[in-house]
Amino acid sequence: MKMFCYSRILFFVPFIILFCDINQVLCETSRKLSHLVNPYCNSTCGNLIMIKAEGPADVLYYVWDFDSKPTLTMFALPPHSNMSVDWDNYEKHKQKSISFTSWPFYIFGVMINNIYEFNDQDDSGILHSDAAQNIKMPSQYFNWSIGGFLDDIPSNSILYYLSADGYQHENITKTGVINITASVFGNDGHSEELPHLLHTENSSQVDLVIDNLTTSYDRSRFAIEYVTFGLNDENSKVRLSAKKTLDDENTPGVFILDTLRVGNDNDINQAHSGYLQWLPIVYTSSNKVVSNSTKTFEYDIVNATRSLSDTVLNSSLLLDLRGFPIKVVSANISFGWSGDGFYRRTNYSSWSFLIGIGSSPEPEFSMMVFLIIAIGLGFPTLIILGGTAFMIYRKVRYGD
Repeated sequence: MKMFCYSRILFFVPFIILFCDINQVLCETSRKLSHLVNPYCNSTCGNLIMIKAEGPADVLYYVWDFDSKPTLTMFALPPHSNMSVDWDNYEKHKQKSISFTSWPFYIFGVMINNIYEFNDQDDSGILHSDAAQNIKMPSQYFNWSIGGFLDDIPSNSILYYLSADGYQHENITKTGVINITASVFGNDGHSEELPHLLHTENSSQVDLVIDNLTTSYDRSRFAIEYVTFGLNDENSKVRLSAKKTLDDENTPGVFILDTLRVGNDNDINQAHSGYLQWLPIVYTSSNKVVSNSTKTFEYDIVNATRSLSDTVLNSSLLLDLRGFPIKVVSANISFGWSGDGFYRRTNYSSWSFLIGIGSSPEPEFSMMVFLIIAIGLGFPTLIILGGTAFMIYRKVRYGD
């Protein structure tokens, strides 16, 4: 009896993987991306980035506005719709006004409201709300600017680099840099750099780096307060969940995926819901490996206070939405864990998250993993079964 040859099996594996990858590319939906800095502005302008992502079923606008607090807003419009900004209103009243050729069917966004430095005296990694040694730094007092952009045509993505060089407000002065990389993708897939988040064509990835920011304590850690807002009823559900996975193929050593979702369960297609999604890992060096990493700590979601809701609604892009139902919530996330040496050990923290509309991506085994499992477990099983059958055949035929 002839046995299967592993070399012959392995010969066809690359072709199977290549076929699966080509099939995925051919079948997935893609968007046409274009971008503008301070669009429709003729004279005095602020800091506004607009990325248009045109798809067959809708048009998405991603708008970064960081004249005040860094805010990313996603506008989902009907196909062939356009969005414009009234800069004359900005010159007269210091308020930007937006208009649409068709009204958006959903809006979702995130604002970086505050950055905290806290003295982690007990090395717990936890930001205590009542601690006297918490330094609150409103994000509008960082000196934000556009650092450049990359229109990556081969990967159908656009990246923008934003940065803040230092902080100055009241009696607090900080040197150092906070960098933000905002990526918009026209296709589904994993980002090229760790933590290799799985994105969809309806999401944007935000990479935030706190680099060499001066600290006030030996045991300093940093945290951010983020605010999400969506075109949802005030009674809409907001859920923060942690999903476990057995697969760390893309992000070694991480087996949990955190997702914050805003929207009702009866929205079957989740077209009127938004989400933030991240892996609970912070890299403590630009060399992103497991040994240069620590954890995040997530805190409870709270409904925004009236003053915080007004801050969101008074932001330059949302003035026209007064009177519409807006669901606003906030939460904190801190960087660092017990025993990691605190921020001063490396003076570097890098955290990444996704913001998107619709269904959030779910981790799944890749075709490569399935093939490895099939080769590693399936074929040895076939050999054992084949050998057993052959021995039974010999015993029956020859009476051995």
